[in-house]
Amino acid sequence: MFGLKNSTAALALMAVSTMSSYAQDARVYTIDIKAQSLTEALTELSEITQIQLLYAPEQVSDITAGGVSGNLDSITALGQLLKNTNLKFQKVDETTYVIVPKSEKGASYQKTSAGYRTISYGENYKANLAVANEDEMAENAGGFVLEDIVVTANRRAQNLQDVPLAISVANPDDFKNKGLVSLSDILAYTPGLSTNNEGLPPGLGTLTARGVGQFSHSPVVGVYMDDVPVNSNLSTEFFIDASLQDVERVELLKGPQGTLYGSTSLGGAVKYILRKPELEQFRGDASANLSTTKDGGTNQLYSARVSTPIVSSKLGITLSGFYQDDGGLYDFIDLATGDVIKENGDNYERYGYSADVLWMLTDSLEVRLNYTHQSTEWAGPGMSQLDADYNAIYGDFRTTGNPDDVQNIKTDLYSGTINYNFDWATLTSVTAYLKSPKLFLVDQNSAGVLAFINSLDGHPTGTDTGFPTETTTGYKKFVQELRLTSETTGNWEWLFGLYYTDEEAPTRALGISAPSDWVVFDTNTVDSYKEYAVFGNIKYYFTPDIDLTIGGRLSRQNVGIDTTVTGHPALVGAGGVSNVEIKDTADTWSFAFSYRPSEALSLYARAASGFRPARTNPPGAPITSPDVKSDSLWSYEVGAKGYVANGLISYDAAVWYINWNKFQTLVPIFGANYIGNAESGVTAKGFEGTVTVKPFEGFSVLSTLAYTDSKLDNDEPVIFGLKDQRVPGLAKWTASMNARYDFAFSGDMMAHVGGGFRYSSAAAGSFDDGSALSPSFNFPAESYVLADVNAGITFGEKYAVNFYATNLFNNLVYTNTSYEKIFGALGVPARPRTLGMVLSVDF
Repeated sequence: MFGLKNSTAALALMAVSTMSSYAQDARVYTIDIKAQSLTEALTELSEITQIQLLYAPEQVSDITAGGVSGNLDSITALGQLLKNTNLKFQKVDETTYVIVPKSEKGASYQKTSAGYRTISYGENYKANLAVANEDEMAENAGGFVLEDIVVTANRRAQNLQDVPLAISVANPDDFKNKGLVSLSDILAYTPGLSTNNEGLPPGLGTLTARGVGQFSHSPVVGVYMDDVPVNSNLSTEFFIDASLQDVERVELLKGPQGTLYGSTSLGGAVKYILRKPELEQFRGDASANLSTTKDGGTNQLYSARVSTPIVSSKLGITLSGFYQDDGGLYDFIDLATGDVIKENGDNYERYGYSADVLWMLTDSLEVRLNYTHQSTEWAGPGMSQLDADYNAIYGDFRTTGNPDDVQNIKTDLYSGTINYNFDWATLTSVTAYLKSPKLFLVDQNSAGVLAFINSLDGHPTGTDTGFPTETTTGYKKFVQELRLTSETTGNWEWLFGLYYTDEEAPTRALGISAPSDWVVFDTNTVDSYKEYAVFGNIKYYFTPDIDLTIGGRLSRQNVGIDTTVTGHPALVGAGGVSNVEIKDTADTWSFAFSYRPSEALSLYARAASGFRPARTNPPGAPITSPDVKSDSLWSYEVGAKGYVANGLISYDAAVWYINWNKFQTLVPIFGANYIGNAESGVTAKGFEGTVTVKPFEGFSVLSTLAYTDSKLDNDEPVIFGLKDQRVPGLAKWTASMNARYDFAFSGDMMAHVGGGFRYSSAAAGSFDDGSALSPSFNFPAESYVLADVNAGITFGEKYAVNFYATNLFNNLVYTNTSYEKIFGALGVPARPRTLGMVLSVDF
């Protein structure tokens, strides 16, 4: 029979039955197990981590285990105890593991109708494990199981509560079952971060964090898939939205992350943490999401993923994919007649697939290879031309788009990660190559644009009625990182790394007015970026509950631009051929102090800096200085994380202050945008908090609140801004609430009902000093409250059906607005009420 700690078994099974889907496979513990018999070592590990270990006593009784120490998760610690033995472990669930000989193919297990879990392997070993008995359940009825969420924000596994940094963690599958299927949807329920997609498909637009707005071409929020940076250093127009892939969780890091994540993380970072391929057992799931949008079309979303061992305990693979057909919302009309020329013309088609391979060559060496592809195609954005009272001039959900326009983006990511464990430290190598070409074929046929084109000097006699433009752009990027991460040695932890990236972003833009065939502009530009960096941090534990972390990064950047430009000088300046390269260095720092006065409370203070690299404009650009200096900021925050009343209420709160000097910004001159530096800067301050309440079993309410006050320090004539004007696109207040109740429905069927709301105050549309030379007016986005509801039934452990409604009350509100004098006022509405159903199966 198996050796078993029965008291631990009962508690573990009860915890599994009550933990939510946010719970992870492991938390991090301070472990110090001396060299001793394996039986005693396993018993000690079980007591520390509260995991359940099943094994045959005679197969471990004569084995001596080496010592294990450090801040480790239970899986890593167990692997180290079994190192250099003939044993391996197999995961049953988040808290139960079977230890078997390496010669065995693996253990099998099942849940019987009597409520027992049967676990066996080989011919002679079998164990029955009962759920907690009534006395034990009564004894624990007054407590709550806390969610131990593991994050890798600091490039090592840590409990979320112990990280001295404001982080939100989301499970994309939870959102998907509620009809919320993009990163924008996730961020709507997350304090401190937001997106602006201008009516475009997921992955297009910009990301902002806290008070750090997006004014220029270089991103302010980094996007990562595991340890691979997947957004451009040179462009903010699009990023990989991986929320429909095989993602375990999304970590949303707030505040500058320049020390560990480099130049694109001035305001924060988004990390998609992919599930590791299975090495011991098969898993898979598939879902179909069908919905309809009021005043729009029918939407379809299909996704599937499978993960299976190829060689048990050694080699595994995950294959995943999705296909999304969004039915669109906006009808395209003929501007002259007002007739509809295409219904739901802003529809889009999007798909993606990936292969992820994990190879455990030895107990110390693992290799992981990933290939990811995404493709999106659409005709045009969904936005309305508005009057001063936010009424749609051409009618609700009608626009002047051209159904013949073609826009697409295709992204391919190849990455490889190697980890080698030296016992005292882990060496990590991350290598990646990403290419993402983009094509825009668009007829800029709005009245304002055509009037401008026809007014240009040298325009042929007559009036053109069309202005088709072709833009091919994108980027190619290579990344190499080497990182050495220590185990905890005495009172110390440390991490050191080297980083290199090489990126090119070629762009050709061609505009020819019709029917005269007059070439208005023809530009060929290749932006380039190289960075060499060394980085690291050191943590010192004054006591187990008090520690200080100091981090730094020193980088060298080469930024270049090659251009060949022809066209009208009002749009392209002097034109000609040029080649410019600038070199710069930057250093970023972080300091974090943590104090854990009790298991239920963690306090921290953090100061950190971030930067964006220098940029350059084409020679001859009508701007004071063609070279653009790097910009940087310092952020200061204090925060608290913890729980009260035995977990009835858990919370996470932070107060922050940011000083951002001479920020890079787009400078509008004669209808074109160049890059420049502000003369002064932005000061931002605010707070954000999350509170989760679990008043009784199965019911939880998660609430968030954020305040952001981000303003110009002084007048900024170059961008037509005045002192104390708010940064465009950033709401002063945001809030959300999400409730869910899970309950037994009938037999082995479980059910849930839930709902939530999203709130945002109004946000400025642009800076506006009232100058006649300013290309825009401040036309603020509207404040809004949107409600979402959902319900579902799970049949056993395999099948589920979920129903949802987003924007339940069908509020028509413009969440993103602009007023360019050449285009007029434009607004992107919140998606109207969408009703849908998700069918899913686990296998």
